[in-house]
Amino acid sequence: MIRFNDLVIKEKFGHIKIDWKAIDKVVNDTYGDRLDKPVFITPDNRTKTYAGTHRVVRNTVKRIRGMEPSFMVKSKSEGFYHLIKLAGHAINFFNRAKDIPTRNDGWRIPDFYDTELLEKHGSAGCILHLIAHEMQHAVQVDETGSNKQRNLEFFSTAKPSEFSKYYRAKKEELDAEAAARFYGPKMLKAYYEEIGEPVDFNFDQDSIVDDTNKKEYNQIKDMYAFALKKELKNGK
Repeated sequence: MIRFNDLVIKEKFGHIKIDWKAIDKVVNDTYGDRLDKPVFITPDNRTKTYAGTHRVVRNTVKRIRGMEPSFMVKSKSEGFYHLIKLAGHAINFFNRAKDIPTRNDGWRIPDFYDTELLEKHGSAGCILHLIAHEMQHAVQVDETGSNKQRNLEFFSTAKPSEFSKYYRAKKEELDAEAAARFYGPKMLKAYYEEIGEPVDFNFDQDSIVDDTNKKEYNQIKDMYAFALKKELKNGK
């Protein structure tokens, strides 16, 4: 069972230029059979330090706003659930950034995704990449629920030299990012199929960010840059 927080998405991120229903469908199709425990994915404006987080939640009584009763029942029967938070500042940045097809940051998105796909729906590509990374953390601990016992299925085949120092420093991070590079592009292609090739997105900053919200855009950009720098400290 994989559920997105539709309530928060509608209230806080309904303006984002992606099809959230298609994101939901693609993620469920990709990971539905790979995870036994429930997964709850929610955007979160309080997550400032990272672009995304994953943790195991054993308190299945405390309800998160937007969480359906059926999810809570399933979580209680399983003993825990995976909580994945997508930072609001990262989502907003992906939505407005004009240079996703050529960005050279720690994720190295252009190295693993089709350029034409990124030019049309780069924001969806980045969000799916982020989800793929965090979902791999869920896969790592799905069986035991323990951070000390992880299933690192991509770690043995990943080439550390192709990753920044941040990912090389921890086996679980290298495994998760290697998985994101594997599943992210596949999910973006599936996303295209799901939406049936809609109107091309325009990543021209001047057309997306008018004079009334350039200040807000710059604030979001600075917050994203800070978070990425925090994630990639000691990185290249």
